[in-house]
Amino acid sequence: MPRSIRALTLVFVACLVLANLAIVGLLAKTSLDNRARLDALSRSNTDLTERILPLSGLIKDIQLDIVQVQQFLQDYAATRGEDGLVDGLEEAAKQAEKFTQDVAAASKIAAAIGRQDVVAELAATAKAFVPYREVGERMASLYSVGGTQAGNAMMPEFDERSEALQADVAKLLETRDALLADLSGGITTRIGEIATHSEWAGWSTTAAAFLVAIGSIGFGLFLIRRVIRPVTRLAEVMHGLAGGDRGTVVPYVERADEIGRMAQATDVFRAAIAENDALQQERRAEEERTRAARRQERQALAEDFHDRIASVVDLLG
Repeated sequence: MPRSIRALTLVFVACLVLANLAIVGLLAKTSLDNRARLDALSRSNTDLTERILPLSGLIKDIQLDIVQVQQFLQDYAATRGEDGLVDGLEEAAKQAEKFTQDVAAASKIAAAIGRQDVVAELAATAKAFVPYREVGERMASLYSVGGTQAGNAMMPEFDERSEALQADVAKLLETRDALLADLSGGITTRIGEIATHSEWAGWSTTAAAFLVAIGSIGFGLFLIRRVIRPVTRLAEVMHGLAGGDRGTVVPYVERADEIGRMAQATDVFRAAIAENDALQQERRAEEERTRAARRQERQALAEDFHDRIASVVDLLG
């Protein structure tokens, strides 16, 4: 046991303060960490809504632009421009212009997010689109002017250009899917981290609070057993000494702490009272002996006076 209750109390208070500071620090750190994760999550959501989703939509539009160009060229080839159905080439040209605009817009977003691989894939797709369109338009014109046999002669070259273009588009779609998967996975991961750290902080705070509570209860029991009860007992002893109980034995004099010093002081007080009582008894006994001697002396004087009177009476008689 510590030799000083004051020192032990100071140690406990210091530990309690440190524990509370640790809890506050833990909560503050968790709050800051979660704030950083929420900021990252917000940035990811911003990227998703303002960049990745628009980029994904543009890539899908690019695929549809290519399909639309092919569809208009096929319509023109099938009708051979008869009965006034000659707008297929014009519509294909409009769709090709839209393709160019969509590629430019997608390239701008990809460059903004630092995805040069996507920029390169878009450039490759745009490059493959030029011969695809040229061959398609020539083939459609041959179908219209020279008939089926003339158009079919260019079909292998058109298929080759189409396959090359579709391969580039397939790469774009794979990259788009990877972008969405990475961003979605990052968002999911950050949400999981926030939930995990919040749960961990909650359990840690609960555990720390529980330990502080247990320590406080333990210290309270210690104070009751080692301080409050002894002080109460010493107060009873003092009251008994003041009331004349001289047979009381002062407890706790063997302790080396503040309670022991209080008990030793009380024991000194008890000894002083006992010594004072002994002196009072001795003084009363001395007074009683003095009174007895005086009575004897007065008695002797009275008897001597009586004897003298008797002698005088006898002489006169």
